[in-house]
This record gives sequence, structure tokens and C-alpha cells, in this order.
Amino acid sequence: MDKYALVGIFVAIGIASALVFFACVTFQERLYRFYYRELLDGWLFYGDLVLKMELGSMEPTINIGDVVVVKNTTDVSQINVGTYGDIIVFYQPKVTANSTDVLIVHRAINKVIHNGLTYFRTKGDANTTSDSWPSDYRGEEYSWQGMISKRLLIGKVIDTIPSSFMSEDSVRYPPLASKTFKESLAKDFFSFECFD
Repeated sequence: MDKYALVGIFVAIGIASALVFFACVTFQERLYRFYYRELLDGWLFYGDLVLKMELGSMEPTINIGDVVVVKNTTDVSQINVGTYGDIIVFYQPKVTANSTDVLIVHRAINKVIHNGLTYFRTKGDANTTSDSWPSDYRGEEYSWQGMISKRLLIGKVIDTIPSSFMSEDSVRYPPLASKTFKESLAKDFFSFECFD
């Protein structure tokens, strides 16, 4: 066999390998898109809520437009804290009785027990300092020394679906403003704003 025939065989094998590789990558991307579309279309296999990030306080971990899958829990023993602690979803403390319900998605970086209640210090990954939440008008049972109590906890993020895996028409989020928050929570999917 001459060297030109050998080079031709290696080139053919290289081209065939590249084609197989790109076909596998394309198939994998389509499989992800199918899986996430089915997840978002209502087959919520392992989470309780699906929320779309509207602001960038958790970047680069969770980017604007990404969707987070949340598992409802108020069991504080299931929440890991620290620099790489769990990302939790909770209500922002209310300053007045007329304050609207606002959901926050931030990382739990510390846990403290005070008067028999567990409080979490939180921080957005994109923020340079930890959150210092205002006092809740309902008292220490809801926020204390800039931390939120377990009474405001909804759950923890168990998965993130990158916005690149979804097209605009793959999921529709009912606008939060058109419903009360409790009506929205009864649904599997809704959009919300995560304030920094």
C-alpha cells in the first residue's frame, strides 16, 4: 500500500469521525430540548415549581432567562449553607401590610437559630455583599438582623434549565401581575422577578 492510499484512508476516517461526533452533539442537543420542553409543558417529574429568572443577581450560576426547578421544603435540615450552599427560594420580608409578595432566589450562606427559629443569611452570587433584609412588619418570626426566617422559605433550587435550551414559544408563563400570588403558586409555572 503506498503512502497516498494510507493518507486517504486516514482522512476518510477523520472525516467520518467528525461527522459522527457532530451528529451525536446535534442529537444530544435535540434530546435536551425535548426533555426540557416536556418538563416545561407540564410533566414536572421531580420538582414542585418552575420559575424563570428575570434579573441577574445569581449570575453566572443562574442567568437571566434561565428556568429553575424548585423543590418545596421548609425542613431547614435539608438546606446546606456556606459559600457553595443551596440556592433557596423565599419571600422577601414585608415592610408594611400592603407590601406585595416578592420571590427571591439567592444562596443560603449561613444559618442561625434564635428563639427557637432558624434564620438564613442569603447572598446573590453576583452581589459583593450578603443580603441585609429589612425588618418584617410581622416581627422577628419573619426576619431578624437582616436574615430571613424559615417561615419565609418556599424551597430550594434542585435544577437549572439554561435559557439556550428553550425557544420563546416552548413555554408560556402566566403574568404574575394578573393573578394573586397564591393563585400563581397553585400553578406549576409562573414568571417572577428576582430583585437584587
